[in-house]
Amino acid sequence: MRVDHRRRFAFRLALELGFLDVDLMLSMITPEQFQEWLAFGLYLEPFGSDVEWVKTGTIASMIYAANGGKGEGSSPSDYIPNQKRKRGSVSSFHKMVAAKYGKDSDDGNSRNSSS
Repeated sequence: MRVDHRRRFAFRLALELGFLDVDLMLSMITPEQFQEWLAFGLYLEPFGSDVEWVKTGTIASMIYAANGGKGEGSSPSDYIPNQKRKRGSVSSFHKMVAAKYGKDSDDGNSRNSSS
């Protein structure tokens, strides 16, 4: 599954605004408004869990350094889970879902079509 940065941001924005249905949220705003939100959320004042992890990693690495720590643990990225995640995690996720729920989700198209 390939997700472009605009779609990923739409999910972050929906989460921040409390929308369950991303497409419904997008239907309620104009493309120009979405572009403004995109600029705001990605460049002007970033928000979301990624930003919070960077802040947490920065504080943790400062505490580590203040206590004489050197090497691993001295960089904020050492405390950010997504920084250590390997490529291919989406396919790993699909395999986990298939194992747990017995669904063939390797192609990412295992959505329930009865809606």
